[in-house]
This record gives sequence, structure tokens and C-alpha cells, in this order.
Amino acid sequence: MEKTFFSDFFNVSRTIMKEYGAFDISLISDTPAFIDPFLLYSSKIEGYQKAHRDIIEYIKFLCKKAEEAKTNPNVLEEYYYFKEPKQNWLGYVQYGSCGYGLKNKFAEELCTNASSYINNFGHETITNSSHMEKLCLFSDGHGLDNVSDFTTCLIMPFLLDYTEKFSKKYLDDKYCKKQLVRRAYFDYKTEEWKDKEYYLPVFENDYVILVPEDILVKGENYISRKNFIEDLKYSRIVIEDIKFREHINEYIAEIIHNEFTNFELNEKINSLIRKYPQLIDYYIKSKENNSNQAIEDNKNLIREFDIIFNQNCNELIKLLKENTKFYDLEDINETSAILKRLSYLKCIIEKFDGNKCLYIDNRRIDTKLLTILFNRVWFAGRPKEGNNRYIDYTLEFKTAFNSPIGNVLANRYVNNNKKDKVRILCYIYFNDREHSMLTQKINDYGLSRNEKIIIIDAGKNSH
Repeated sequence: MEKTFFSDFFNVSRTIMKEYGAFDISLISDTPAFIDPFLLYSSKIEGYQKAHRDIIEYIKFLCKKAEEAKTNPNVLEEYYYFKEPKQNWLGYVQYGSCGYGLKNKFAEELCTNASSYINNFGHETITNSSHMEKLCLFSDGHGLDNVSDFTTCLIMPFLLDYTEKFSKKYLDDKYCKKQLVRRAYFDYKTEEWKDKEYYLPVFENDYVILVPEDILVKGENYISRKNFIEDLKYSRIVIEDIKFREHINEYIAEIIHNEFTNFELNEKINSLIRKYPQLIDYYIKSKENNSNQAIEDNKNLIREFDIIFNQNCNELIKLLKENTKFYDLEDINETSAILKRLSYLKCIIEKFDGNKCLYIDNRRIDTKLLTILFNRVWFAGRPKEGNNRYIDYTLEFKTAFNSPIGNVLANRYVNNNKKDKVRILCYIYFNDREHSMLTQKINDYGLSRNEKIIIIDAGKNSH
């Protein structure tokens, strides 16, 4: 079988990884899963709870340093800026693991929120515990990946210990090395980030960090800005003070029923929660009271990923190996080889029941997950190449469902002035309506004879 997972490249049983609790990451591309600090809090495992306490301790330190950081860029950079922890292979990158990381804006807004709106962090009276997500609820723009990356950096000692123990117990020495990890832990006595050496698995000249699968989420953190706003709008937040609750509900009703733009509505809500930051505590309290839902959501996610990226991915690879020469083609960066591979993929999906691999529980796979699935099948057994290598083509997998087909075709083939790259587009459709829509747009732009546009029928009843 072509290699795609950590267990494949490091020759360790998936059963062992499952028993240890480690998520079997792909080493072909990032997995769109993210660490949720709330799952550390809600766990009964002491190691997880300690990791959560470590997060809170550092946030308290940030609150203490916030005023100084606002006027001293060196303090801001030292304590609030973090690089993306790419070694855990979690995120949105479709090939490889090098994303964009935490932006300066994230650090600056953390500093502002810590100094201006949170004066009780670590000493809350409404919630059962402090939560680092609190700092990310005062304004937009702090998405799932930002919170996950920040959390990863703050629990690095836990993750490195977790990975080192697994490596020493289950991995052959030829796969591991002593690695000096930069900014591995924070020393509160000297107020410095310190380096530390760990025995870790090494892949493509970089170490790999394993993550427990029971602290991962996909769509949103359990405590998130989006969910907080929804709960505010629909009065789902339990506020014991009746007068205060009525005042908040009246304010929310007023701004919702006025014809504000999304930007204006967002600013109104920002003003409200900055004036009454205790609203965030009431919201978090409601999430604490329903922590079992976070655990259940995590279990569903792990099951979904196991079906898509393990069972379905391996089945698709198997079909390609047994029925085509898909993996026999050497230089997959040659246009002719790419088009030949796409013809094999089309054949397997349309004639060998490969379409079944694009569904889960009788539902088509989410578009983003489908793209990642195809990338893993495409690059199976081939580790990511150096970022400096020039590739003179772009290959994109897209679905006809919920896609601006006309804009995509125009940008790739009609209005494209960059003639130095070959543009190859593979569209997947799932029903007759999508097929009709797709072919109509292709004909409208006079592209029906373009051999670099491939369409694949993945409908359930078409084979």
C-alpha cells in the first residue's frame, strides 16, 4: 500500500496508535483538524487538565505584561508572537504542512484584550475555570486555526513529552533522533522561553509532533466567537440577573431588527461585550454546563476522519493500484503524466465503484475534505518536495456543487495572463443538475475541447 500516514512511514501499527490515543496524521498534507483547549479542560485525564492549567498560567502572565507590551514592541514580540507549529501536521495546507501561522494582528489584539477588557482572568466568579478562548471573543478574525496554533504553542511541553514517550516505546531507533526544540517551554523565574532536547520521530529533516485524537475539532472550537454571537442573538445564554438579562435581550433585539450592515452589526456587538465583558463569562458557563457535547462532537469527528482518510482513501488507492498504472508513472509533474493519471482516476470513480469512496453515511463528502482526499491519493508515497522547487503547472480538484464555476473557468483559462503555468482543472459532479450546469458553463466559455479540463461523474446511481 502507498504510504500516506504517520503509521505507514514509521512502520507502526494503527492499532497501537489508537490504543495510545494518538491521532494518525497524514505526512502528505495537513489534516483539517485543530486542537480545542476546551477538550483539555473537560477531560478527566490529569495530563490534559495540567496542560489546560499551563495555558491559563501563561495567559495570566500575558495579562500582567499587557500594559508594558502595548508600549514596548520587544515585550510584545517576545511574549505574544508565536510561529506556526507545523510539525503537528494539522491545518488547512493541502500538500505539505507549511501554512501562514499566527499573524501579528492576532498578537496585538491579544495584548489589547488582555489589557483593556479582562481584569478578572484567573479569578472568575461566574465560570468554574478560566478559559484562554475568552481573549479571542472580543473581536472577529481569530479563527479555529489561530486558537489551535496558539494552544499548541502553550502546551508544547505536554505534546513533546507525549510524543517522546510514544517514540521510545513503539518506534525503531532508525526513525528517531535527539532534537533541540526551540521555545519548548516557558521559564517563569527568568521570564524566558527556553529550548529543550527531546527524542522524537524525524521526517524529511524535521521532527514530528503527535497529538491525542480526543482533543481535536474540525469546524469550530466549542467556545467560539461565531457560536457566542449566535447564542446572544437567540437569547440562549443563561443570565441569572433578570434586569441585566432583559437589558441585554432588548439591546440585541434592537440591533437585529435595524437594517445594519454586517460590519455595523459586528461593531455594535463588539461595543456591547466590551462594555459588559461578563457576558462572555455567562456564555462560557453555559458551555461548561454542556461539556459532554464537546466530547461527543470529537468522537463523531474522529469517526468521520477515519472513514474518509483511512478507509476510503486506502480503498481508492487500492483500486488505482489493482486496476491501473496510476502509481507506475514516474514524473507526475509532467503534463502528459498528470492527464494520464486523471484519466485513470476518472475510470476508477466511474467504472470501478470508486465513487463510493466519496461518500460517508450516504452523504457526499464535504468539498474541502474531498479535495484533501484526492491530494492524498495523488501524492501517496511521495513526501512533500522542497518549497523552493518551481512547478510549472497548477492542478486543482473542485466540485460542481456550490462552486462559482464561471468565475473559476474565466480566471483559469480566459482572463489568465500568466502563460508560464499549465492550468489543469478536475471537476467532480454528483447529479444530473450539476453535470448540466458544469457543461453549460464550459460551453459558454468555448472550452469544451480543452483537454486540461476533466469532469468526473461521482453520482451514486450513475454506474
